[in-house]
Amino acid sequence: MVQPDRDVRPFQDVLIELGARLGLPGLTNEDGGAKYPGGYPDYIVNHERAPGIGRWPVGAARTATAEGKGAANPDQLEQYVENGASGATSSRPNERYFKHANKDYLEIAAAMGLIGAPNQIVLQIYVEAMQKFRLAARGPW
Repeated sequence: MVQPDRDVRPFQDVLIELGARLGLPGLTNEDGGAKYPGGYPDYIVNHERAPGIGRWPVGAARTATAEGKGAANPDQLEQYVENGASGATSSRPNERYFKHANKDYLEIAAAMGLIGAPNQIVLQIYVEAMQKFRLAARGPW
């Protein structure tokens, strides 16, 4: 790593600042001020997708009352580094693969708030609506 020789910032910091300047609701407070003035690190620690479910809902990173849930933890990034850049939760071998259809993983993900319900995630390779657009663009209709 080298120290930059000019004023450069991470891409995420720029996006968060732009969102605050534009007054986007997820990035500004009710008074119009920036919701995450500390940039991306502030966003990681304090952003909640739902009440009690943060950006990285892992047990080590939140002040957890239940697995993966809890209030924002100001020491979240330090704990993340201490854990070797991983969460405190570990998955069993049967939860590690085919996560889009793995019942064990989907139940855990729903309990942690990563997904809304433990339903199989259907991946569509052929989408009829898209095929109609393709055919219309080619001109047969």
